[in-house]
Amino acid sequence: MKLLVALLVLASTSVFAKTVDGHIHFQKASTYVSAYYNKTLCLDGDTFKAEVSTCTKKERDGEGETVCVRYGKKTISQPMQSTRTICARKSEDECLAYKTVPFFQSANVDVNVYSNQDVLVDSFVVTVPNCESGK
Repeated sequence: MKLLVALLVLASTSVFAKTVDGHIHFQKASTYVSAYYNKTLCLDGDTFKAEVSTCTKKERDGEGETVCVRYGKKTISQPMQSTRTICARKSEDECLAYKTVPFFQSANVDVNVYSNQDVLVDSFVVTVPNCESGK
């Protein structure tokens, strides 16, 4: 009976899950990679690596907008420890001064699962695996 209740709770959590956060930020590629969903994310020494889908060919459409017409895979990397630029002083709607600060990302990523009503339903830690040789 306890097993059945546990399975029903697990099923209801996954059916109603809206958002799963917990990611690694690849700054140079201007993207985030989910530590939970992305199966290529790994740690090579002190550098995160992941394979992501990216636009490999762009063209202008009939309205003059640039659109992607072909996608491909690309490997991106991000050091665990780097720096980032943040706003040091701002007015109501713009940044007036910037500063560079340390930026560290751990191989242990906190993941939160939220329901459709934005209620936290689960929290756990995902450890980014080490890259296999030759990957």
